[in-house]
Amino acid sequence: MDEVVTPPPEPTPIAEPRAPAPPPAAPRDIIGGWRLVEMNGRAWPASPPEDNPPYPIILTLGEAVLVGHSQCLGFWRRYQRTGDQISTRAYGPVGMCARGLSEHERAFDQALSRIDRARVEDGRLRLSGPGAELVFTPHALRPPADFTGRWTLTRLDGQPAAAGAPPLTVQVTGDRIRAQSQCVGFLWRYRQTGPMIETFREDIGPVCERTLSGQEQRFEQLVTGLQDVTLRDDGTLVLTGGLRQAEFRRAP
Repeated sequence: MDEVVTPPPEPTPIAEPRAPAPPPAAPRDIIGGWRLVEMNGRAWPASPPEDNPPYPIILTLGEAVLVGHSQCLGFWRRYQRTGDQISTRAYGPVGMCARGLSEHERAFDQALSRIDRARVEDGRLRLSGPGAELVFTPHALRPPADFTGRWTLTRLDGQPAAAGAPPLTVQVTGDRIRAQSQCVGFLWRYRQTGPMIETFREDIGPVCERTLSGQEQRFEQLVTGLQDVTLRDDGTLVLTGGLRQAEFRRAP
């Protein structure tokens, strides 16, 4: 009787090593200047009646603040962004113009309030959300104002600095604003994106054993909500924000 020979088992195929999945792409940086070219599927500017012209809208995105400017109007929002997701909330007044909002500016303001996604595709910034789609191309911003140095408050909200009150001095470096009024101290980190400025309060702990004066409270509100820095031809520094305005001269 012939011997039955059992064939050897087939070798187990060796699996090819799988390449690790690539990490999710980091969000493209959106900080900087952008010009509106399309709103809700229509090119900007549209063709409106002659008495309702659409002005160019420039969007400036900072670290935590964005603002769209249309002529002398500003549409301010604070924002938070995680990946492509973005959430916004109103920040500061709209108006600086001696006129109301046009139909187009009102539509832009409404669209800006609805966005929940921000992404850069093919060099264009797209902000979208329910019933809103805004498309921008890059726009060069004018350089930020250099207001570094030591300054003394001279006027606040249109009135001279409080007579008899301790002088309020401000020391500005490349990224910090430090203010002192007698034993009261304030400190903010700031960032400039083109002409836009945003501040971030830093705690330096209690110094005075007294409450803040009215002038100190108003100054704190101003810098905490700071929106604009202007250097006049005569050397005066003007800070605007928090519905307040202050003027300073260089300290010796």
